[in-house]
Amino acid sequence: MAPKPKYVEGEKVLCYHGPALYDAKITHVDLSEKEPQYHVHYQGWNKNWDEWITEERMVKHNESGLQKQRELKLKLTGKKQPTGTPGRKKGSKGVPKVAASAPPATPKVSTSGTKAAAPTAAAAPTVKEESVSRSSTPSIDRPSSKHKNTEQSVEGPRKKKVKVEPAPPPVETEDPIVPKVEVNIKLPDNLKPVLIDDWDFVNKQKMLFQLPAEKNIDDILNDYYEAKVSKDRDSRDTVLEITKGLRDYFNSMLGTQLLYKFERTQYGELLKEHKGKPLTDIYGSVHLLRLFVKVGSMLAHTAIDDRSMSVLVTHLQDFLRWTSKNASHLFSPTYYYSAPADYHRKAFL
Repeated sequence: MAPKPKYVEGEKVLCYHGPALYDAKITHVDLSEKEPQYHVHYQGWNKNWDEWITEERMVKHNESGLQKQRELKLKLTGKKQPTGTPGRKKGSKGVPKVAASAPPATPKVSTSGTKAAAPTAAAAPTVKEESVSRSSTPSIDRPSSKHKNTEQSVEGPRKKKVKVEPAPPPVETEDPIVPKVEVNIKLPDNLKPVLIDDWDFVNKQKMLFQLPAEKNIDDILNDYYEAKVSKDRDSRDTVLEITKGLRDYFNSMLGTQLLYKFERTQYGELLKEHKGKPLTDIYGSVHLLRLFVKVGSMLAHTAIDDRSMSVLVTHLQDFLRWTSKNASHLFSPTYYYSAPADYHRKAFL
């Protein structure tokens, strides 16, 4: 029997989503488990991001909780607010530019001893995040935002005023003088179908990737490190920084940018079951591959000079080439399974 719940249905609360706190409202309370389960809706955001959580992710919506929320925002981005939210509001196109959490520190890459700098980011082909077809790489689906309360005049034969609903103001204020250009990461051709199939398995066939993964991300990054260092001992420090940076980015971005809606219930269950365990020790190859569709936009928001960025991109592309060569061992349809009926009930509640 579950202990007496601290919160009640209809109560306004603050919920952790990544490292930040967001306003939410409890819509259902389930006392059938060992600990109370709360179904929450993030205030003002698409209901696709409603989820079941436990009390460890909740804070009372009072002055103490609001102060904690403000402190976290300052801690994450200095004077700026966090660059993201649990989901985007309904209506706008595309995906959020950055995660709800602040980007992890960019790995420090030494530029000394490099034979030739990598091509600039602008020269690299872009992996487009568009609607999925068999010839394009799928973007990780995100609820879009709902616009309201702004009126613009649209010229027409009758000069009639029409309400145009623009995107909400960005949470992060950007410097209008220095535009931020996304860093393009080229995905090898044989890895694009992996992401397309992954999208189909999860969103069309309602399958889930078997987790904890038989070969998790930590294992994959360790294998890459060993492979590189065995050929060049002097590259140890650089490769170690790259793998550390990938771990940090993955752990920061998974919950807010790398999951499909159907996977969020699985994500919540894994967080409860493996408390304190790094996500890179639970998730596997395909989720790591999804990171490379997003990491370019994240790197655009880091303070790093052009030469260091060029070297960093070179190393990321090298990791993708290694992944491409080992694709037959890292990716397989057998890693997916059909979600049971009770999971469907929870996922679509």
